[in-house]
Amino acid sequence: LIFGLIFGLSVGLIFGLIFGLSGSEMLIEDKKVPNQGIWLSLRSGLIFGLSFGLSVGLIFGLIFGLSVGLSVGLDAVIQHVSLRFVLHRAGVAPWNYACFLEHAENHRFIQRVGGRYRFVHDLLRTRFAERYQALER
Repeated sequence: LIFGLIFGLSVGLIFGLIFGLSGSEMLIEDKKVPNQGIWLSLRSGLIFGLSFGLSVGLIFGLIFGLSVGLSVGLDAVIQHVSLRFVLHRAGVAPWNYACFLEHAENHRFIQRVGGRYRFVHDLLRTRFAERYQALER
């Protein structure tokens, strides 16, 4: 983000100087106060330079920041939310999985062991294990 901001501000400064130095001159009759042309040049140069620099900097910074974020963990979050959305839309899983698991634990259907869950009843656990092994074959 900082690199993008610096890049955008420097490009804006360069373009501001190029277009600011090649701008039109004021006629003497149009001037009402001393240094009016310099102040107008400063104002227009700052407005153009800052707006161009910030827009380029923000766009470049957002693209760069998003790509870095995706490479260090944001992709896992997107995959997780996408999977939950697809499973919920297919009707095979609730949207709020934590509430569902807590409800099952309160009814003594599953048991929390650390950050994981296990089925309390041996017959049910054996049935799911046999079904899973039959699907692998």
